[in-house]
Parts: sequence; structure tokens; C-alpha cells
Amino acid sequence: MEISERQLDAIRELINIGIGRASGALNDLLESHIVLEVPKVEVISTHNLVVKTLHIPSGSLSTVLLEFSGQFNGSASLLFPKDSALNLVCSLTGEDEESPDLDSLKIGTLTEIGNIVLNGVMGSIGNVLEERINYKLPKYQEQNIYQILEREADGDEKAVLLAQASFASEDRKIQGDVLIVFELGAFGDLLVCIDRAMEKKQK
Repeated sequence: MEISERQLDAIRELINIGIGRASGALNDLLESHIVLEVPKVEVISTHNLVVKTLHIPSGSLSTVLLEFSGQFNGSASLLFPKDSALNLVCSLTGEDEESPDLDSLKIGTLTEIGNIVLNGVMGSIGNVLEERINYKLPKYQEQNIYQILEREADGDEKAVLLAQASFASEDRKIQGDVLIVFELGAFGDLLVCIDRAMEKKQK
């Protein structure tokens, strides 16, 4: 799977545009100042995914999965370690970590956050590259990283965009990861569309 530095820079820009839009949408919706940053973006294969995700805790993760199709087929996931998930939910809802209502709030809140963030990222890719992307409803799951890797690595080799996202509020810092998994042929189509968009921009 060959990718040039120029193509990788373009992918970083697309993801950062999406994260910026998601940040604005979250702030407007939740009336809470949440800053979203993506400090690092990597493109790897599912065969190397285990090595690259060693920084992710091995315990239970709160995950939101968004499957997409169209010109590009695959799935996008937002992953939070348990503590980060609770911190984020408390930050946005104003609930205390000991609140008996927190569990019921967590699923709905994180699903909505995942929907906003993942739609923001995939929407920016589709809009800038002028390609239609269709989405299924987001699904909330609690899995560990090994279960997620087993799901993503099943079958043929795939291309993965791994972005480590930082969610910061006034008094809390939350770490999360965005995994975007493309069927290998779809990733090739993505690179073709990126090259075409860059050529169009230069004219």
C-alpha cells in the first residue's frame, strides 16, 4: 500500500477540516466549549494495526461505529477509554461521576458525539472530494481493543486511517481515537480522488 507524503498531507487536512466542523457543531449543540484536536494521523494496514494501537488501553472501551458506503466503503469508529468516556459525558451533561443516571446518559451522549465527529470527518472527505457517501445509523458498543482489532482485521487486508483525537473542556482533558477502515480497493479510489482534487486546485 503506497502513499506519498503529499497524499498523506491531504488526508490530514481533510480529517482536520472534519474535526473542526465537528467541534463547532458540538459547541453549538451542547452549549459547552469543547476543543477537538487531531495531533497525529497515520495510514496503516490492518496487518500492522496491532502494533500501532499499543497505546490504547487494553480494558473496556466505549466505541461508536459508523458504517459507510458509496464511492468509498468501510467503517469509522470513535474509541474512548472508560475514564475518558465518563469525563467527557460529565463535562457535557454536568452530571457527577457518582450519579445513578450516568449510565443511561452515557450511551445516548457518546452515540451523539460519535455521530457528530464521525459524520464531520466523513462529510468533509465527501464534500471536498465531491463524492457521495451514505451512512448507516451509528452503533454504540463496549469492547476491548483486541475485539475491535479482530473485527477489523477479519478477512482481506484493509487500509486504516488512525487519528489520535484530543477532546479538551475547561477543566478536563479527554483522549480518544478515530479509526477509519477502508476496503483496500476503496482506499485506492480515495487516493485517486485526492490526486484529482489536488490537480483541480492547482489549475
